[in-house]
Amino acid sequence: MNSIRGGSTHTPEGRGYQREPRGQGGPRQAIGLDQGHPALHRDCAGLPDQGQSAALLDAALANLTDPLANEALKLVLAGGEAAKLFDDVLAGPQAEKLVTLLGTSSEPRIINRLTQIATKANGSLPSRRAAIQALARSQTGAQAIIQLAKNNELPQDLKGSATTALNLVQYPTLKADIAALFPLRPHSADRHFRQSRNS
Repeated sequence: MNSIRGGSTHTPEGRGYQREPRGQGGPRQAIGLDQGHPALHRDCAGLPDQGQSAALLDAALANLTDPLANEALKLVLAGGEAAKLFDDVLAGPQAEKLVTLLGTSSEPRIINRLTQIATKANGSLPSRRAAIQALARSQTGAQAIIQLAKNNELPQDLKGSATTALNLVQYPTLKADIAALFPLRPHSADRHFRQSRNS
């Protein structure tokens, strides 16, 4: 399985995140991809090209639990080809994985993109549910869900997913809105209490 790892230049089997010596171009960073993928280099003064951005996104999607997946996403966003790359992935079998990855970012443009995915009339229900869950992971995203509800723009088939997701997070400033707009039903509240005790 491909991985994106952090560490020194001396990693087992030549894998890992490599820090190269400072040169005329400034400090460089390399994200190493396993199983024959090339190491992708980005000078701090430069940006990844389209091919590198695509490879970084592929690596991040293959390693969603790796902390460096979010760093790879940041590089993709900086490269200027993010919108097209996201469109291509969202049209394929890895759409839900991309939505999950986007949920690791609270950048306004990512929040907007997740909101668009959630409210897309002809989007798949699994992807739209994943977008709601991803939004709920950040306070900014949760605010976006609440605003959708206040504007009567939250699709009815996502109300249950939004209620569950928002009642599993702790945002004190949003507590009143969540309670008013997304109240838990009695049996849901019992299940939520059990989940909270087990977490």
